[in-house]
Amino acid sequence: MRWSSEYSKSFGEKNIKTNDSYQVMYNIINAGFELKVNIPTLGNSAGAITTAIAGDGFTRSLYCQVLDADGEEVKSFNSALPVTAVATAEGDGDSTLESATLQFENGHATVIITYTGTWADEDVCTFTLGSTSKIAGVSVDDKTSVDTLVA
Repeated sequence: MRWSSEYSKSFGEKNIKTNDSYQVMYNIINAGFELKVNIPTLGNSAGAITTAIAGDGFTRSLYCQVLDADGEEVKSFNSALPVTAVATAEGDGDSTLESATLQFENGHATVIITYTGTWADEDVCTFTLGSTSKIAGVSVDDKTSVDTLVA
């Protein structure tokens, strides 16, 4: 029997999906999911942010991932998780997100936080990924990225 290239390709894709399913089941059994945010802490300049807002605006991008027990990205994770961005400001600075959920594709996603208003020294913008989420019934710890502004 001779297989066509289309059949071989289809069989290969099904095999990959089966392997992904086994990997997800392995992680469920071992409770091995973890969330990661690429920049956990930073200290932007309050003056630079306020100046940027007055011009073209200021945004902060964060790369987020779902990892397995071995620290590898879970490529089969294609779902949404809740997110928040909270501004604690002495001035009238604020922050917003495009959505209260972040859609992951192949285990990763990028979120953009938009800063508005006037920011002052020691104002804080805290981004939280997870909000006490579960992945396939397994609880995962929230992860944060905190921007404490400096003079």
